[in-house]
Amino acid sequence: FFVYFAELRVALRGRFGVAMGGRRRTRPSSGLIAAILAVAGALVVARGFVGSFWNSWAAPQPPRTGRLGTLVARQAAKPQGFVTNEAIKCLEVRIIAEVSDDPKKQGAVEEVNYVMSTQDALRRAQDRGVDLVMVNEAADPPIVKIMAVSKANYEEKRRLQAKAVDDKVLRKKIVKFGIAMGEGDIQTRLRQAEGFFATPKQEVDFIVTLKGRQKAFVTQGMKFMGRLREEIAAFGHYAGQGNPIQLKGDIVLSLVSGPDKALLKEIVARAEEEGMLLGPDEQGGEKAEDTAKKVKEAKSTPPELEAIEAEMAEVRQELLDAGIKPGQIGTQPEMKELSKKLGAIRKKLAPPAEVAEVAEVADVAEAS
Repeated sequence: FFVYFAELRVALRGRFGVAMGGRRRTRPSSGLIAAILAVAGALVVARGFVGSFWNSWAAPQPPRTGRLGTLVARQAAKPQGFVTNEAIKCLEVRIIAEVSDDPKKQGAVEEVNYVMSTQDALRRAQDRGVDLVMVNEAADPPIVKIMAVSKANYEEKRRLQAKAVDDKVLRKKIVKFGIAMGEGDIQTRLRQAEGFFATPKQEVDFIVTLKGRQKAFVTQGMKFMGRLREEIAAFGHYAGQGNPIQLKGDIVLSLVSGPDKALLKEIVARAEEEGMLLGPDEQGGEKAEDTAKKVKEAKSTPPELEAIEAEMAEVRQELLDAGIKPGQIGTQPEMKELSKKLGAIRKKLAPPAEVAEVAEVADVAEAS
């Protein structure tokens, strides 16, 4: 500014030299123009600085959202849902499903498979009053469905939920025993393991710990683990190959939820061979094989009873597929009628008292 003022003073003194007591300049007009330009440039520069300061101070500032606001903004920036209708930019598409135009089917989605231009597919969707939904953009040509986008989002949500359940990795449970453990503690641990097996696909490790001098009793520990496997056979089974009981410092048995059917059959067969299915009122005069024969006869199911039970199972599955809740199946007219038929057949085919008693004892032995 001092330089500009000095130039202005020199120019004015040259213009009005007599009044200012100085000598008149020979070229006053050029100096005056230079001074005016210098002052104008200074004003422009000053206005730029003042304007930038005012804008930064008076302009509204964006709200400080913090980490949560940043996460919400990132989530909002992600593409949501399917690409639909005019947003589909490819030239042709493959339609794999569309809403039926038959009024009797009430908008049911049918499977189809044909290729057409995107414009024709869009007109086809508009004629049905639904959307053109792209389900696979990477395919050649891209795969679409003609259906309501809300229904497509619902189906995708259900698919992801089912996938999450299937992919969920359950944490392995561990139940430890000792070869000197009392019977009460053993039964308590077994009941705990039964609770673990109530969860589908649950894996449970049974470990018999061997400490110090107990390592010399590995044979007894293996027999003890075999007993534990038999007692828990109705709830857990070995899913691998070979010997399920492994010696890894301690004795380990890994089981998965679900009954061990092969082991259960083996236990029942062994009990029958040893004559352990005798009733409490029977004396020792009857042979074990005679008792087993009676049991088989009592437990054999007549053909008409098998037919009605199979029909009931089929009707039950159909009702479940139709959306009927399990607790309401017994109240349906079809199931009531079949239950009456089943009761009549069982009453007609009721076994004599002696054989019924033997069959009841057999059922108790199998359950134990």
